[in-house]
Amino acid sequence: GGKIRLQGLGGKGPAGGQNGDLYLTVRFSEEGLKLKGHDILMDLPILPWVAALGGEQTVNTPDGRIVVRIPEGIQSGGRIRIPGKGYYTPSGGRGDLFLSVRLVNPKTLTQRQRRLYEQLRDES
Repeated sequence: GGKIRLQGLGGKGPAGGQNGDLYLTVRFSEEGLKLKGHDILMDLPILPWVAALGGEQTVNTPDGRIVVRIPEGIQSGGRIRIPGKGYYTPSGGRGDLFLSVRLVNPKTLTQRQRRLYEQLRDES
């Protein structure tokens, strides 16, 4: 998580002094989200054919669902930047959302999918 400082919003100072600062600790309840500065880092699991051919994928973000364009030929570990979808900055702006691509294989294959994978293997 990250910390946010709210200047002058803390408790009263001793002997009538100025208010102190209030510090908030931010933690995400959703697994796979990390905060780096004002940027949010998040895993994006995609299927091998989406990585190879590109396409669009709906992604659940802290702001809700968005459609992300996956570039053709992206590799596992590749990053996709979504500007202005990160955490709020003190000035009212926002950081960025970075999606880290993670290739996932289907748990089960149909016979046709298996044949297609074998054909790809044989041609590579």
